[in-house]
Amino acid sequence: MDGSPDFNALQYLVSPQKQDAFIAADWEAGPKLFKGDDERRQAFAGLFNRRSLTEAMRARDAAKGGGAFRLGADVIAARYLSGERETVGGDVSGCDAIWSLFEDGCTLQVIQPQRYTPALRALCARLESQLGCLVGCNAYVTPGGTQGLAPHHDDVELFVCQTEGCKAWRLYGPIGGHGLPSLPSKDLAQEELGPPILEVTLHVGDVLYVPRGIVHQAVAQDGASVHLTISTYQRWTWGDLAATVVQGAVMAQKGPDCAPHCLRQGLPHGFVYGVGTHPLEAPDASRDAAKELAARLRALADVLEKHDGLVRSAADAMAEDFVGGRMPPPEGGLRPRGPAPGPGDRVRRRGDGLMRLARVEAGEEPVGVDHAVQLLTCMKNSVQGHMMAGGEESEEEEEERSEESQSDGDDDIEGMDGDGEEGSEEDEDGQCVLVLRAALAEPLAQIVGSGDEGVAVAELKGVEGEAERIGFVTELWREGLIETRGAGAEGGRQKRAKR
Repeated sequence: MDGSPDFNALQYLVSPQKQDAFIAADWEAGPKLFKGDDERRQAFAGLFNRRSLTEAMRARDAAKGGGAFRLGADVIAARYLSGERETVGGDVSGCDAIWSLFEDGCTLQVIQPQRYTPALRALCARLESQLGCLVGCNAYVTPGGTQGLAPHHDDVELFVCQTEGCKAWRLYGPIGGHGLPSLPSKDLAQEELGPPILEVTLHVGDVLYVPRGIVHQAVAQDGASVHLTISTYQRWTWGDLAATVVQGAVMAQKGPDCAPHCLRQGLPHGFVYGVGTHPLEAPDASRDAAKELAARLRALADVLEKHDGLVRSAADAMAEDFVGGRMPPPEGGLRPRGPAPGPGDRVRRRGDGLMRLARVEAGEEPVGVDHAVQLLTCMKNSVQGHMMAGGEESEEEEEERSEESQSDGDDDIEGMDGDGEEGSEEDEDGQCVLVLRAALAEPLAQIVGSGDEGVAVAELKGVEGEAERIGFVTELWREGLIETRGAGAEGGRQKRAKR
């Protein structure tokens, strides 16, 4: 298990079943147990355990600036007693104080432990790259013979990975038959559950897949238990895409991506008086309004079938959220970039999913550029801020990112503020963004789609002249997005070695 581009994280988790078979038969369908082999047992034992937590907390205790683990921010402490969940509050921080809660019978829920463990970081990063969706993680450290959480279901797909001890799980069908919910449930009472659909005990190396909506509860066995929940696909459905499409259509001001005229028309006068849960006068008004809205949505469906721009814009918006929030490539997760590219070299992307093209909205183009696209990249994303709302970077990350961003650029690749400065910049959310002339989307697509063989610099389309081609690929190379390879690359190395 590593962060290399060749590591298949999903296959690793669902082994010994084949990944394609899992996706076809089990994904979003029902829970599934995957027993660990010797290799996965050994890997999971060192992935995250009680020692890992102690080391992470001790390191934070010793850090400057009062960076100790804090209850409610880094760790949540809870216990399940007499059918009720009790969540511990108060101003608690530091390794010893937090472990004392465990000694009192609390389960410690560690928030996003991939921030502290390189191997877990690599697993999450590779899974994000494969799925094209954000992946989060929590660790649960539970005293023997206890249960930390009440029965509940989640709004994410879960891969439960046992890393220490063992834990007995009971799983139940969706409440009211409502599968794949978009929100997590409240704490559920035992009498609400019905008979379990699966009862299993997880040992180190085992993986339990739990689709969203499947109710679950678990009890640690004789000794302490540690498991990870690797979660994904939160608000990542066809319904979420549809909501983004509708919002984009309503907000568009012109062109084929604009909502049809019938959806832009105002609601009838007094609409809220006659339609709703308690209509004052017209009992059939809600039914009539539903039919009217359905007809207008069908008009939008007609637009979608004729023009794919609305879907492309919605996908761009979702991709921007993904690229801006995902993990940066882990150590060893990228191929070496090689020397600076020359006119006789070939170039290829250094890994999958590192960059994503998206449109720049009208009026937001850099000065002097009439039509532009933006290139989103996760290369400079924060590890410490991964999946942490408002998460801050460490001082080391800030310094590293500042050094990496100080590079010269090319006139075709501008900063987001359009002030004429060259190279990449970050938007207000801290995301690394390059803005390019729209014509450069074509050669970039060549590079992204060229596969392992890459593409010859001289064969890049839409870039006129050798100097412009070199400037274009050099900027991508400086940003760490592409590598130089092939006979030309070897020649470049030899020339540099003789200097």
